[in-house]
Amino acid sequence: MRSADLPVSTSEHRERLRRRRDALSSRFVTQASRRICQRIARLPLLLSGQRFALYRAIGNEVDLSILEARLSSRGLTCLLPVLRPNGFSTGLFFQRYRPGDRLCRNRYGIIEPCFDPARCVAPRFLSVVFLPLLGFGAEGGRLGMGGGFYDRALGFRFGSSATRPVLVGVAYDCQYVGGLQQNPWDVPLDAVVTESGVVVWASWLAYWFDG
Repeated sequence: MRSADLPVSTSEHRERLRRRRDALSSRFVTQASRRICQRIARLPLLLSGQRFALYRAIGNEVDLSILEARLSSRGLTCLLPVLRPNGFSTGLFFQRYRPGDRLCRNRYGIIEPCFDPARCVAPRFLSVVFLPLLGFGAEGGRLGMGGGFYDRALGFRFGSSATRPVLVGVAYDCQYVGGLQQNPWDVPLDAVVTESGVVVWASWLAYWFDG
């Protein structure tokens, strides 16, 4: 994996990684996304869970629609992240989703399931959360878009013996960043899957990623 040079500030760092991802061709994104979904589908990790949080790709993010269709066809529960609309407490939630469910546009213009609190599942009851990212580093470091939504939703993992949900970053090789600096509130990934392989940082996960 090719390391990026760290810019002076985190905002510059994000912008550099965003430009790098935006420069990827649609053909590359399609082919790499397919390979990544195939890698994930072969992981024994999927045999141990029932509820899987995915996401809808924006721009050149890795597209997990193939994986979503495969999990749904096996009768497993797929969830998508949703932001509570105005009038509710702010935060990121995970809502059960089936093809054909009504979709809405959130306050950032992102398409997501129309918020229904009865269909939301608390993060601690999920098996695996697949997270999009701008960059990832050694030891599970993740650089997101800067909103901190995932970190707040998954912050209960800090200071806890909880090993669920498993947090799996989804990225292209070119998003690796050597020496990525993390803030105290950044929730680390347990593993990351790219088009060329799987990297596991949580030793207790080694068995479930063997394959």
